[in-house]
Amino acid sequence: MKSFIVFITMALSITALAETATFTVEGMHCGGCKKMVTKAVCNDTKISATLSECKVTVDEKTQIGTVILKSKDTSKIDTALVETAITSAGEDYKVSKKEIVK
Repeated sequence: MKSFIVFITMALSITALAETATFTVEGMHCGGCKKMVTKAVCNDTKISATLSECKVTVDEKTQIGTVILKSKDTSKIDTALVETAITSAGEDYKVSKKEIVK
C-alpha cells in the first residue's frame, strides 16, 4: 500500500511540473493559416521534442488563431522559439498574447 501511495504522489508531482502555453495570434483567417502555423510550430522538431500536445485553431470571423502547447513532464516550452515560428509562418501573423500556466 505504501508503494502505491508513493507512486501516486510521484505521478501527481511530475504532472504538476508540466506547463501549458497559449498564444493568441492575430492575422489568421482560414484553414490554410491553420495548416501553416501547425506546420511551423507542431512539426518543428526543436519545439515538438518538448511537447505532449500541440493544437492550433482559427476563428475565421475574428481572424484570430490560438496555439495551445502542453509540455512533456518537466520540459519547458521555449516561448521565444514558438513565437518566432508563428511569425515566420506568415507575414500577417502577430502574437498578441502569451499565457503560461504551470
